[in-house]
Amino acid sequence: MGKLRRVAGVVDRIEGGIVVVVIRDPDDPESTREVYVPREKIKRVELQEGDRVTVLLV
Repeated sequence: MGKLRRVAGVVDRIEGGIVVVVIRDPDDPESTREVYVPREKIKRVELQEGDRVTVLLV
């Protein structure tokens, strides 16, 4: 298993039970990536588009 990295991102949209978070790619700072996170994995109760969140990447 790879090293865990904590990365800041912004909620782009919420589709059903999935939260789409846009992050700056840690391997290529010039680009961004979308990360799909199950809603129950995020601690914040009230989550809306534009909110800042932190995700763990493997």
